[in-house]
Amino acid sequence: MALSFDRPWVLYLLPTLALVLLVVAWLKKTHNVLGPAIRYGLFTLLILAAAGPKPFRPEAEVLPRQVIVLDGSASVDPTALAAIQQALAASHLTNDEAVVVQFGQEPRVIGNWAEAWPEAGGGTVGTNIARALDFAGEMTNPSESILLVSDGLATEGDTLGAAARLAAAGIRVDVWALPAVAVGQDVAIEGIRLPPSLWAGEPFSVTVQLLARVDTPANLEVTRDGAPLASMTLELTAGENLITLSTDADVEGLTAFEARVTAPNDGRPQNDFGGAVVRVQPPPAVLIVAGRAADGQRLLDALASQGIQAQMTEPASLPDDTVDLEAYQVLVLMDVPAMKLSLEQ
Repeated sequence: MALSFDRPWVLYLLPTLALVLLVVAWLKKTHNVLGPAIRYGLFTLLILAAAGPKPFRPEAEVLPRQVIVLDGSASVDPTALAAIQQALAASHLTNDEAVVVQFGQEPRVIGNWAEAWPEAGGGTVGTNIARALDFAGEMTNPSESILLVSDGLATEGDTLGAAARLAAAGIRVDVWALPAVAVGQDVAIEGIRLPPSLWAGEPFSVTVQLLARVDTPANLEVTRDGAPLASMTLELTAGENLITLSTDADVEGLTAFEARVTAPNDGRPQNDFGGAVVRVQPPPAVLIVAGRAADGQRLLDALASQGIQAQMTEPASLPDDTVDLEAYQVLVLMDVPAMKLSLEQ
């Protein structure tokens, strides 16, 4: 059996050891070679053990795995998946030779080949090809390859960026393109636009993003925390349609909005629903420091008309430490000369 070593440089000690033993034998002027030979044999075994011996397997015998990244989203034509299943089964790949990663929005390793093929209508909603490629790349060596089986219709993620990262790592990616399910007159909710945060009592807009493949009538229902907010009949045009509603932030805490659209001959009902959440914060505490009381009063009235209650004070009464100022989210100085403030203020 051939051997290889983890630390082959240790083997350089063998000729050095032989030279040392010869010098010692010459200095002692002994003709008994059995003793030095035994010592040399023992030291040789120790050096071989320190070099880390292991069985040598020629590179040609190392069989690379085939990592198959399989699109399991609802957009994939199930008949095409069935054809690929038969073709790969005919290749007689074993579990040692192939790893199957199924993905929709999230990738997962499939241990049993029979479980990797979703039935018609059983696919997941959402497709992130980039995440699946990154996931497969972590289990793939440069000597191996990835076979991507997908219709290429990603709903999120940078697919080309993930492929470029694999190419830079020396991993080849082959693509088996699948046809997508015919969606006909599909209408989808792309998202709900909300402000990042709101003050209690603040008016704001809710915008529902609709995508229609063809001109079509549709019904849209929007709820707020489960209660109806709007219900309307629309005439959508092919492309993006923005529906904007106005409401007020009247309840503090998290507020959830949900939208559902229905249309005749809708090709993919899985994308007819969307939701979003916004946090409504308590009304801000506002302190107005006015050089002239009349100016400060006009600002007080303007804020009150927007549902924001404020307090007004004169420059001399402004707190002079940060602890007292932490009670306010907004501090307004109106025509206040620096000479009217102390150094601490």
